[in-house]
Amino acid sequence: MFTLSNVCANKEPVLSKRYLILMEKIALRSDVTIPRRIKLLYCKNCKRLYKDNSRIRITAKTLKITCIACGDIRRIVLN
Repeated sequence: MFTLSNVCANKEPVLSKRYLILMEKIALRSDVTIPRRIKLLYCKNCKRLYKDNSRIRITAKTLKITCIACGDIRRIVLN
């Protein structure tokens, strides 16, 4: 589902968002964890991919990814 979302992200963003929502619902229903490397590639708030839709800042110990579409900030602690 993520690859389908990634392929149609530029042409049809609504369809891409729908694929991400379906991916999360299927994972919840079947009790499967979505891999972390995939979770970090889209905004949890608006379900858009971070391709051209984000601003990334790196500080001393954190990585801040800001979604330009909804303004949501994701902070990731770096080791």
